[in-house]
Amino acid sequence: MEKTKELAAKRGVCVCTELVDLSTARWEEEKWDQIICIFGHFPTPLRLKTLESVKNAVRPGGLYVSEVYSVHQLPYKSGGPKELDFLYRPEEFLQIFNDWKIIHFFMGEVIRHEGSLHNGLSHVIQFVGQKPER
Repeated sequence: MEKTKELAAKRGVCVCTELVDLSTARWEEEKWDQIICIFGHFPTPLRLKTLESVKNAVRPGGLYVSEVYSVHQLPYKSGGPKELDFLYRPEEFLQIFNDWKIIHFFMGEVIRHEGSLHNGLSHVIQFVGQKPER
C-alpha cells in the first residue's frame, strides 16, 4: 500500500487505500468511484462474496477494474496460486456483473514481467465494468 501511495504522489494523483480482512469486511454501499483488484486471489466462497460486495460498493457510473489469473493458469510457470480454487472463472465476472456495461473483457495469454512472482507467459482474465447510472 505504501508503494501505491508513493507512486500516486509522484504522479500527482490522490488514491485512497484500505487494508481489510475480506472475510469480515463491511463494504459501504456506493462508496467508491473505482475499485481495482490486481492478482487478488481468494478461495471461491470468499471470492464470490467479495465480487458481490464490490458490485454494491461501486457508485453508479463507477468502475471495477481487475486482472487476475484464470483457471487455465495452473500449467504455466509464471506465478499465481497453485490451487485451482484460488483461480478465477470468466463466468464469475459475467454473471455477477451481468447488468453492468462491460468496457473490456479478455481471457487469454499475456506476458507479464512484474517481479519474481509474476513473470512470463500467463493466462489471465481482464475485466473493466461500469456500474449503470440510476
